[in-house]
Formats: sequence, C-alpha cells, structure tokens
Amino acid sequence: KRSLGLIIILGFVLSEAELFLSSLDIEPPENRQGDIIVCNNSRLKPKNFQRFLKSFRQVNPIAEVVVFLPFLDEATEHIMTTFRAKYILYNEEELPPELIPTEKFIHRFSLYRRFLEKNSAVYKRVFICDARDVIFQEDPFSRLTSNITLLNFLSDVSISYCAFNKQWMKDCFGEAIYQGIKSKRMAIAGTTIGTYWSIMDYLAKQEQLINSVKCTTSARDNVIL
Repeated sequence: KRSLGLIIILGFVLSEAELFLSSLDIEPPENRQGDIIVCNNSRLKPKNFQRFLKSFRQVNPIAEVVVFLPFLDEATEHIMTTFRAKYILYNEEELPPELIPTEKFIHRFSLYRRFLEKNSAVYKRVFICDARDVIFQEDPFSRLTSNITLLNFLSDVSISYCAFNKQWMKDCFGEAIYQGIKSKRMAIAGTTIGTYWSIMDYLAKQEQLINSVKCTTSARDNVIL
C-alpha cells in the first residue's frame, strides 16, 4: 500500500490508497432524476470557476455538481457553497500509480470512473466536462432524449487544420493513421454526456487506451476520442 499522506475527501481524512479508492462517494442527490456534472478544477482561476458554476445553476438548479480538486482555497470553497457544488480533494503528487497515466490532467477519467462506480444506484445521467472553458446557455441534460445514450461533440474544423491535434495524432498513432483520418472533424473530449452505463463504458475505454497508447502528449484523451 502506498501512503497518500493526508487527503481530505468531503470531510473524511484518509491515509491509504485503498481507502481513497473505496471512499469516492457522496450523499445522494436531491433531484430524483439523478443527474450529475463531474469535472476537474485544476488551478482554475476563481472568477472563471464562478462563471462556470453560475451559468449552470441558471439553467439547472437541482442537478448534482461534483468537482475534483487538487487543493481548496477559501475563494473556491465560497464559490462552491454559493452554487451548491460538492468537492473531492486529491493529492496530485501522491495518487496511486495506477491512477496516473503519466500526465496529471488526464488521470481525471480514472477518478471519475471510480467515483461513479461507487454510486451506481444514485446517478442516471452524467455530464463530464471541463470547467475552465465551458459556459451553459441551456440545460445540457435536455439534449439527452430517450433514443440517445451518449453524446460527444465535434469541432467545426478538421484534424489537419489544427497544428496541435495534427501533431498529437502523429505522435500517438503514427503518420499512416494520421493520413487516413486527417480530413475528419476534431472530437472534443472536454464535453461528454450520456446515461450512467454509457458514460461508464466510455470512461473504461478511455482509461484503457490512455494507459496503452505509447506517446507523451497530455491530450491523449482527445486523440483517442
């Protein structure tokens, strides 16, 4: 067992990796639909984080919002209290090795999956999104109709148009695969919404591929998607 030091998760102090993984749960949501937004706030400026949460509460006052944080300052805590968001603290430097594909940011898929796995009876619909560059103009859960189980979003431009995605694709999958799909539109890993089981399947596949694709880019999630 690898020590995590003192990690506070919603008021509980844990010191072992196994306890950390087994304690990723929170109180049941107030809404009976079981809708939840899961996101990561890693070094996001408070004013941008406030804009993200405020815009969501303007379109959806009842869904759960759970935010994974590497640390919690007073300003962020105040914002989360104001807009009724809950948090899970984790230590980026002392997470168990299996939770770190290599880079710090893309470990979020592993964290999300383990948290949701502990709460399978609670949530029915899940929206995974970035907090740093998302503003809500309508309730995202209104887009999930009975015949849609998973929604990913595509950019307006092709992979070859973006120098970053172009290089990421070559680094991770090679020139031949890049040439075969370079005209396709870029997929966006920062916003994914679906039913609970569809999201769980998506997270498992992302986690598996992130750990198996041998490249150093921190955007392997976008490349894989």
